[in-house]
Amino acid sequence: MDILDRLRAVLGADHVLTGAATAKWQEDWTGKYTAAPLAVLRPATTAEVAAALRIAHETGTPVVPVSGNTGLVGGTMTTGGLML
Repeated sequence: MDILDRLRAVLGADHVLTGAATAKWQEDWTGKYTAAPLAVLRPATTAEVAAALRIAHETGTPVVPVSGNTGLVGGTMTTGGLML
């Protein structure tokens, strides 16, 4: 089972966004920084956050926290990692 399958099993498919569904997270508000995340995760509970982080750790997949996407230095942009 790959990482996306594992995440979908824990979070539900509707909460693991991939491909075109990640478009609004692929660029910061300034348009200066871009990303190509493996997935955008939308956990509903703290237990789901913990489970997603555990899976990321086990697979060596980077994770960046994203809130309002209003940073000034592109710190939430990732290529191949997970946005949480």
